[in-house]
Amino acid sequence: MASSFARYCVGTNALRNQSFGARKSIQYLQKRNISQSNNRSKIFVLGRGDHGQLGLGPHKTETNGEWIKMGAKGVKKMWTGPNHAFIQDHDGKLWGWGEEENGQLLSKEDLFEPKVIQDSLLNNANISFISCGSHHSLCALQSPDGNGHQLFGWGSNQYGELGLKELNEKVNQPQEITFFSGKTITALSCGEDFSVVATTEGVYSFGRDDMGQLGRVDKKEEEKKPFRFKLSQT
Repeated sequence: MASSFARYCVGTNALRNQSFGARKSIQYLQKRNISQSNNRSKIFVLGRGDHGQLGLGPHKTETNGEWIKMGAKGVKKMWTGPNHAFIQDHDGKLWGWGEEENGQLLSKEDLFEPKVIQDSLLNNANISFISCGSHHSLCALQSPDGNGHQLFGWGSNQYGELGLKELNEKVNQPQEITFFSGKTITALSCGEDFSVVATTEGVYSFGRDDMGQLGRVDKKEEEKKPFRFKLSQT
């Protein structure tokens, strides 16, 4: 697995008086120019992108800062991770770029520039959240009946980070994590080989737990089933 990492921020003034010391850091800034006729967006990227994280093409793996033009459909939502990223445009199409080693990008290879993800479930979908981990992705969709969400995952499930019953190094298609069906999801966060999902009922974690990243008292090597942990108040 690749070990490159990235940092992200959103805003029009986020570079002012900032210093970036991480060797493999990447910054994405979303800048929207709204006119009377349309809403156009472009994304600012900088840092290292040896697996396509910059989205600038196969021959541009490092930059001090450049803009990616997304065209007339612009950027409606953006979700970024250490090694890959997704955006949804104003037509509802899902775009992605970056590393694909474990299937986290839903493409057959690394994408060095933004391309539409060919997945019938996710395109034109009512996406509430996506979170990009180091080698996996989670996506919360509004339930068809409008009550709660459906949660889907793809990419690496080597440590149970997708919340699926069977461990697998590569899940190539979105799989529903039925434990969360109908629950109202308020936030998602994917880390390196583990995931955390916040709902109106509580906060759940699953995946790798060798250093206590799941918030369990009796930590394990991994936890496939979503574990609800208590948030202590001090």
